[in-house]
Amino acid sequence: MKNFIIRTITIIIYLAVIPQLAMAAADPTLFGGFGKNVGDSFTGTNLLLHGAAFASTALIINRGYDARVRDTFRHSKNEAAFPGAVLGSGLGALGAATWLYYSRDSANDRENMGGIFAIAQASLITVSYIILLKFTTGRAHPTNNWPLSSQEQSEQFQFGFLRNGLTAYGWPSGHVSHTVAVTSALAHYYPDKTWLKWFGIGLSSYMLYTVSAYDSGQMHWFSDGVAGAFMGYAIGSTVGKNFRSEINGSPEVASTISLIPMITSNHYGAIATFAF
Repeated sequence: MKNFIIRTITIIIYLAVIPQLAMAAADPTLFGGFGKNVGDSFTGTNLLLHGAAFASTALIINRGYDARVRDTFRHSKNEAAFPGAVLGSGLGALGAATWLYYSRDSANDRENMGGIFAIAQASLITVSYIILLKFTTGRAHPTNNWPLSSQEQSEQFQFGFLRNGLTAYGWPSGHVSHTVAVTSALAHYYPDKTWLKWFGIGLSSYMLYTVSAYDSGQMHWFSDGVAGAFMGYAIGSTVGKNFRSEINGSPEVASTISLIPMITSNHYGAIATFAF
């Protein structure tokens, strides 16, 4: 629940503070293309990525990989995972947005603000979706206090919305999904910066290790992180690409219908126009 609160506070900061700093930037905007970004994140090839998140979980559990990974780390303190678990992905995203804001100048002000808003939208969409899935799937975190074996524990889900109240369930991992969403959004928003892609791969891999190994393997199941990675990439890459298209001046224009009223002394009517 602590991690959920941290991520929620992070989103509030995005929505309340960053937009105020960017009042002078008319374009892009915080919620620019928000509906399109949500729709694109869950359709087309992205639908396959979300499907892969569900399928990979079933495969990893049935093949016993969740239990093996958990048993590998349950007898170790895994100090190397501690920084990632403490800092979390929310603070990292906030740090990236803050760096973009203070590093902008007259030449790249508009572009950097687009990057900030890409981070904000990717975060908002991802965290909202992950919270919904956590409350719906009800997967328990691994624990050393249960009498069940690791394999039996890994199979425990309680499907149904809020069956056990407001509990921070495990599937999918919010840490991994948010990390992947933010790094992939930046990598696709700045496609010419190859180092961002490798940095994102490295940081996301470290976060996957963190959630699997931290606290003697009691933080998350391995499949929680894998599923979160699929989902985070689908959302983050989409938001990053769409914001880049907006900055480049080539956003997709939605079809619109306009009505122009025509009124004379004897007649009432309207002229309809359709743009596509």
